[in-house]
Amino acid sequence: MTLKMIVAGVIALTTATASPAANCWNMERVAAARIAEFNAAMMVTTLQCDLISVDIKSSYESFIVNYKNRLQSADDRLKRHFKDDGAGGEKSYHQFYTQIGNRYGAAKTDSARCALFAAVATELARSGSNDEVLDKYASALVPEPAITGQRCAQIASKP
Repeated sequence: MTLKMIVAGVIALTTATASPAANCWNMERVAAARIAEFNAAMMVTTLQCDLISVDIKSSYESFIVNYKNRLQSADDRLKRHFKDDGAGGEKSYHQFYTQIGNRYGAAKTDSARCALFAAVATELARSGSNDEVLDKYASALVPEPAITGQRCAQIASKP
């Protein structure tokens, strides 16, 4: 076997095995999906609560201002996941947001749900831009983000 054939085989093998892992959901992408879904849930619930005369818009808007960079970073990471990593492109990116919008839009709107989201929005409005506070509420309200596809294998770190 010539050296060129060996190199070509190694390149083909590397390309074939790297591709599936490239578009899997790693921990950072899952975290970005959780933040994006949490924001969508907050937005949709804010609009729904307004329909039953529970106004949480000002707290929600303050949350958006406080966490603008973190929300944008999560959205940018999702765009890269769907576009650059061969996970369906812009169409899949929009389908992700449509799916979560529909999920929360179909939820029953009542005063208890509005009270919960109002309390969360108020706390996030007060907290400045504390990532730990945002992560706490996002994890509580979105324990498993609505993602499709494989999660990346996680390699355990040494203690």
